[in-house]
Amino acid sequence: MGVKSLVNLELNKTVAMIPKNSILSIHTTAISNLLEQYKIKGSIGTVISLMYEKSIGIKSKWYGYIQSLPVEGVDLPVMWSLEDQSLFNGTSMEDILKRDKEQLECLYNDNIRDLLIPKHSDIFSGESFSYREYLIATSLVSSRAFNVDSYHGDSMVPLADIFNHRTLRENVHIESNGDVCKKCGSFYTCAHRKLKKSNSDILHDDNDNSDDEEFSKLFGKSSENQENLFIKIVKSCKSQTEVFNTYGDHDNTMLLSKYGFVEMDNPCDKIYLSRQEIDKIIMESIKDLSLLQQRLSFYSNLFDIDSRDDHHIDINGNVDDALVLSIGICCLDADRFKQLSTLPKSQLYKYFEKLQQDDILSQSPLTKDIILKILKQRDHSSSTTLEEMQTQITNLQPQKSKLHQYQSLQFKFIEKRILNKSIDIYR
Repeated sequence: MGVKSLVNLELNKTVAMIPKNSILSIHTTAISNLLEQYKIKGSIGTVISLMYEKSIGIKSKWYGYIQSLPVEGVDLPVMWSLEDQSLFNGTSMEDILKRDKEQLECLYNDNIRDLLIPKHSDIFSGESFSYREYLIATSLVSSRAFNVDSYHGDSMVPLADIFNHRTLRENVHIESNGDVCKKCGSFYTCAHRKLKKSNSDILHDDNDNSDDEEFSKLFGKSSENQENLFIKIVKSCKSQTEVFNTYGDHDNTMLLSKYGFVEMDNPCDKIYLSRQEIDKIIMESIKDLSLLQQRLSFYSNLFDIDSRDDHHIDINGNVDDALVLSIGICCLDADRFKQLSTLPKSQLYKYFEKLQQDDILSQSPLTKDIILKILKQRDHSSSTTLEEMQTQITNLQPQKSKLHQYQSLQFKFIEKRILNKSIDIYR
C-alpha cells in the first residue's frame, strides 16, 4: 500500500485536511474515562483504545477505518517465531528484540491482564484482549501512529498512515498546531491555562489574546485550522510517482523493529555496540582490573556515564567519539594519565574538546588494536562476502514465504557493509 500522485505536486501545497475528531486517541476513544481513571497514557493507552474499538465491531466510530488495517497487524520481528528471531543473533537487533519483548510483556501484564481485565471483565474480556491481540494492536500503533499534539499524543490517523516512508527524502509532512492545552486540547486560552498562570503568580489579562493572534498569523483565523491536521508538500513530486512521508530519521534497527521494513539506502543507519562486549575486550587486552576501574572512573567523572551505553558505528564506518575517548583513556601510559588526573576539570574539558580521534589513536597503538578487535568480534559473518550476501538477497526477494529470512539477511548485509568500512578505517 502507498500513495501515488495523479498530478504534479508543488512545494508548500496542502493536499489534505484531516479533522482531529476523526483520529483515534486516548481522549477520543469510548473508554477515555477508564484510561484517565487509571492514568493510562502514551502508546499503551492508544493500543488499548484500538483493542477496545476493534472489540465492539460495527458499534465503533472507527469501524470502517479498523477494517482497513491488516488483520494480523504488521509483521514486526517481535512477533516472529523464536527460530526466526534467532536469525538476528549477533546483530544490533538481538538486544533490541530482547528489550522489546520484556517491555511488551510488562506493559500488557500491568495494564491489561492485572488491571483492566479483573476490574472491568464486562468490558475487557475474551480473545479481543489476549496477548496475541495486544501484539497485533501494538504493531499497528508502533508502525502507524502519529504524535498529533500535546493533548492527544500518539494517535491513529486515518489517511495519514497510508504513506510509505523514506528517510530524509520525504515529500509530505503531517502538520498541526501541537501547542494545545494538555487537559482539554484547546489551543485558545482556557480555564486550565488561566489557572496555571494564576498558580504561578503570573498576572493574566483576560483580554490578552497575543498567543491566539500569533497562531492566527501562521494558520489563519478560522477555527477549523486549529481542529485539523494538514498534509503538506515539503518536496515537489511529479505525476505518477509515489509520494513519501517520513517516520523520523531512524536507523534500520528502529525501522525494522517498529515499522517492519529495512531501507537499504538509509542515510541514518548505524550499528549499535554492546557495552558489555566492549568492556570484555578491553579487559582481555589490558588485563588489569584495578587500572581499568580507575581509568573508567576518571572518564565517568568527566563525562556522562550513559554515553557508554550508546556506542555505535555510523553509516560511514566511524565509531562514536565516546568509545574512542574511553578506550584511549584506558590505554594511556601511567605518566600521561597521572599528568591528566592532576589537572582541574576546566582544563581537562578544554583539552578533550580540542582532541580529535586521530590524536587519541596516535597516543597509543593499543587503542586502535582494541577498536579493531571490537569490530572484528562484531562481524559474525566474516566468512561470507557482501557479494555472496547480495546474491542470496536477490534469490530470496520473490519468495513471500521466506520474508523473515529475506529481511534478516538484508539487515545483516547492511551491518556487514558498515563494518567493512569501519575495519578499513581503523586497520
